[in-house]
Amino acid sequence: MERKNISSDVIARHDVNRWLTSGFSYSRYATVRRLMGNNHNGGTHRTIMAKKKLLEGHETEVTIRISSEDDLYNPLDPYGEKLSDDVVSYIENELAIKGIERRCRLTIICGSKVNEDKVRASIVKAVDDNITVINNEKHENTLNQFRLILIGIAVISIWLAISAMIKDIWVEILSIIGSFAVWEASNIWIVENPKLKAKRRLSKSLKEADIVFVYE
Repeated sequence: MERKNISSDVIARHDVNRWLTSGFSYSRYATVRRLMGNNHNGGTHRTIMAKKKLLEGHETEVTIRISSEDDLYNPLDPYGEKLSDDVVSYIENELAIKGIERRCRLTIICGSKVNEDKVRASIVKAVDDNITVINNEKHENTLNQFRLILIGIAVISIWLAISAMIKDIWVEILSIIGSFAVWEASNIWIVENPKLKAKRRLSKSLKEADIVFVYE
């Protein structure tokens, strides 16, 4: 059987195409296609590798170092499968600092051999658990917001009905209570819910991140 010689520029073009279909936004896709030109078969190896390097720069990278696989897991977990909360918090804090507008990559520098499939599964499970907690908080916030709005409207309505007839300090207290309830409902909508939305975006970004293992 004749063995086909595959040139390095063909391999590079294949690698670039793999990057183009690995979840980048359409704007980044269009930018790279424009750089490569309409003729995808053209271009030298050096040009293609330079464009690939440009693509690789469009990543938010977080790097952690562990001595052994046990460093990743919660020591209280009897099964040794639950990711440590400190690990998840550190990664998400780094993503929040560096930004998640780009595709994320998590690089784990390992001092010894690890079960890569188990680590990936543990990260996904930890992220899913975080998203569940965030969704539960969002649901509770929605209920509280609804309750506060109803209380605020009811109390302010009572205040408006009796304030013209009764002049007393407790009547003014009704106005304060009603206004406070409406303010708290607004605070949930304007402040608390956006925070939860940002946390959920961070968790989803980590869940979709490319995980790379590097052995020292």
